[in-house]
Amino acid sequence: MTGASITGPDRCATCQSEMAADGTICRNCKPSLFQKLIAFNDKLTDFKKRTTALVAVLSAICGVVTIWLYRDSYTHFLFAGEDENHVVFSVINTGNHPSTLLHYRLIFDDLPGKELTLGLSQNMRKTASSVIQPRAPATISLTTLLPDEVPPSLRAKQYTDDDIAALFARKPLSQVNVSFEIDVRESDDPGGTLWLFAVLQPIDPGGRLYDFAPRQFHVRREHSSADRISRFINGSVR
Repeated sequence: MTGASITGPDRCATCQSEMAADGTICRNCKPSLFQKLIAFNDKLTDFKKRTTALVAVLSAICGVVTIWLYRDSYTHFLFAGEDENHVVFSVINTGNHPSTLLHYRLIFDDLPGKELTLGLSQNMRKTASSVIQPRAPATISLTTLLPDEVPPSLRAKQYTDDDIAALFARKPLSQVNVSFEIDVRESDDPGGTLWLFAVLQPIDPGGRLYDFAPRQFHVRREHSSADRISRFINGSVR
């Protein structure tokens, strides 16, 4: 005689109460849609708090890094205009310490080894300061110097009238490239010695390698085509 097996009622896996045989958790233990929304909102709120804290920490770190990276002065130049007697540059120091402008020169790329030494215009010599304050835009106007105004150490390096005439006899203005160079003492320039600067200058004219050795100043450059300053060249250089 065979007897049928008898099984008890299904029970909730959570509270062990009797339940219909259609699941593992009773209706009392199964969370409602409202409860699910509350739980999701709690998780979302916790995520927002953690994200806000993380953003605050990262912002603080970025602020410290930015201050460290820009702790020293860094001076930029941008050509702004010219006339028969002047070339004008906009100047900005993006660092956090003042910088000092030292020397100015115009170089024809086809005539290496020589230069045309420039100086501040007469009006700016009376009113302008060679010290560039942090994040305070300034304007400088440069002009040619009289022969006796050129420093004695640089007089032998000046272009002659024959140099300039020969250059423009070979090429039109549009094919002649020029460079304006400005020596700037940035706040991270310790001064250095002249002989060391003379040794390193041909290797790294821009001054980037000088971070590993004492230097007197940085050399900042603005490159241009000669026809961009045609009025200045025709009025003051030729």
